[in-house]
Amino acid sequence: YVLMQILKLLHPFMPFVTEKIWELIVEKGEQYSLSVEKWPEPQLKFIDDELEDSMEIVIKLAEAVRSACADLDVPPSKKPRVLIKCEEERLADILNWHSEQIRNLAHSGDVKAAVDMDKPPLSASAVIPGAEIFIPLEGLIDIDQERARLEKELEQKRSYFEKLQNKLRNEDFVKRAPAEVIEGEKEKLAKIEELIEKLNKNLESLTGW
Repeated sequence: YVLMQILKLLHPFMPFVTEKIWELIVEKGEQYSLSVEKWPEPQLKFIDDELEDSMEIVIKLAEAVRSACADLDVPPSKKPRVLIKCEEERLADILNWHSEQIRNLAHSGDVKAAVDMDKPPLSASAVIPGAEIFIPLEGLIDIDQERARLEKELEQKRSYFEKLQNKLRNEDFVKRAPAEVIEGEKEKLAKIEELIEKLNKNLESLTGW
């Protein structure tokens, strides 16, 4: 059913391709030409707001997991365990029910959601509405090597932050530079400050308990 509706919608833009596919999938006795089919109408019976809300949460969670793993250079071949501390039982039930979709979208290993959960040692973390995500890192990366990399990057960003800050404190620069240049430097400063905060958070996750 879904494929047939898609073909109808695409037909005005891709008439030959869609017509050929239509001929291959329709059964004998049905309308043979796609060109005379009625334009699809919305089917309200297929709208499920609760399911859409659930999938929106699942997608946000998967994005958060992938982002956290990328920040800490977790190899794509690794399948990290994902633990989710939820504020409500209902959300935990939803995430456990969709655990397979989360694994597929996040490229992760086992997924477990619960209300009563502590953050494991040496875990990356992320936050989505109503839940906190923990990703145990032991066995996924070389902790000492990753800590050294983050410390080096943090030192570089702090140096650049101070350079920008001093530039904006320079009265001569502020007087002479066009407003758009000054605004651009302020935006750079804000982005570097945000990155420094993220690097500090990632370093904390590698400290352990």
